[in-house]
Amino acid sequence: MVDPFGGSMDELLFLLPVVALVMAAEDIELDAEPEEGKAAEIAAVLDTVEDTKKSADKAAKEAAKAEESAEKAKEKLGDITPGLSDEEKTRIEKEARAAEKQATKADRKAKKAEAKAQLAEEDAKTAGVLPPDENGDGSEENQ
Repeated sequence: MVDPFGGSMDELLFLLPVVALVMAAEDIELDAEPEEGKAAEIAAVLDTVEDTKKSADKAAKEAAKAEESAEKAKEKLGDITPGLSDEEKTRIEKEARAAEKQATKADRKAKKAEAKAQLAEEDAKTAGVLPPDENGDGSEENQ
């Protein structure tokens, strides 16, 4: 046996504290995640559930932010003073409509993401990866 530089291992070992030398017959893969079989399928299902929940949370936050912007635009619209020009009034009304449209779109996106997360969770429960709901009817009770 030789060290990485071609020298004798005996010359290297006397410099080290107690050492155990092992010679592996094959390379060993030490990945943290499974790559195949049942464990890989379970990991994939759990990853899907986690990813869809994160997407749903993000979409819900975006929807809340869009709704807040729409509310501010409505308030601004309600505060229009008679002295404003027609162009300014039209611009404010247009901004309010655009904000309302954006809020509606964000809300739809959030609901769609939530539905995907629920489907992924139900698929995981059906596959036996996650435990079923305690009351057995598919709904969760807040305690």
